[in-house]
Amino acid sequence: MAPQFNSPLVLYLCSEDCKQTGMIFVSGAGWYGRTAIVSGSGVCIGNAGREIAAEEIRDNFDKIMSIEKAKTHDSGAEIFQYMTPLLSQE
Repeated sequence: MAPQFNSPLVLYLCSEDCKQTGMIFVSGAGWYGRTAIVSGSGVCIGNAGREIAAEEIRDNFDKIMSIEKAKTHDSGAEIFQYMTPLLSQE
């Protein structure tokens, strides 16, 4: 899996022809694909003002693990949308 297989993708992404931005790509041995940061709906626990117990994580772990209704994110900052109900309670 020599570096020369990565170079064509990098060169295209840096070119004026490429209009995409904010995406993650993977490659190896001549295979190229897009990958994404995704999040499921998750679960809000507490009220952003108290400590969360490990038992609460245990009790909600199925919801935490689920990627049902997953959404892709162009940046890590978009993940804050899931916290909005907790932050508005402060």
